[in-house]
Formats: sequence, structure tokens, C-alpha cells
Amino acid sequence: MPRRRLRQGRPDLQQAIGELYETSGQADCAGDWYRKALGGYLRSTQRSEVHFYHHLADYYADVAKDGAAAIVWARADLRRGRISPLRRRSPGRFTETASSTRHATGSIAL
Repeated sequence: MPRRRLRQGRPDLQQAIGELYETSGQADCAGDWYRKALGGYLRSTQRSEVHFYHHLADYYADVAKDGAAAIVWARADLRRGRISPLRRRSPGRFTETASSTRHATGSIAL
């Protein structure tokens, strides 16, 4: 792994740290880590990297509670031949996310 990437931090680990802070009731600290994670994920996509698409689907589903954005990134991940994290989750959880975004997306066919 390049040194530059290590210095900048891994967005997936930054999100995990944010989730630990949130679980421990420290929402302010969690928010800082979530912002770092989202920035890292989006910078990666701007470099045309596709590795974090599934992480973005997870971020928008679990952290941002933005089902429509989660579906966008899950679809992008599916287009590259991967199984989306939204599909791997329990069927009830995916259904909940899907039904909450049906209005925004018009359809949920993945």
C-alpha cells in the first residue's frame, strides 16, 4: 500500500472508528470520523477507483440514512460485477432500505 494512502488514512477504517464513537455515545467525535471517511471514499471515486463503491453503499445506508444514495452506489457496485452489501444484508434490512427509497428512485430493481 502506498505511503501516501497510509498517511491519509483508510476511509473504511475511519468509518469504523466513527461507528465506535457513535456506539459509545460520542456523536461529535463520530461525526468527525464520518466526514473523513466520506471524503476519502469520494476522493477515491474522483480518481476513477471503484474499490469503495460498496463502502459508499454501506455508508449511505447505515451512517447517512440516505437510502436513495445507498441504492445509487449499490447499483454502481453491481455494474462492476460485485454483489452489493445491501444484498448481503438480512433480507428485512434490504427491504426496509428499498421501500424507503422507492419514492425517490421510482423503482428498486437491482
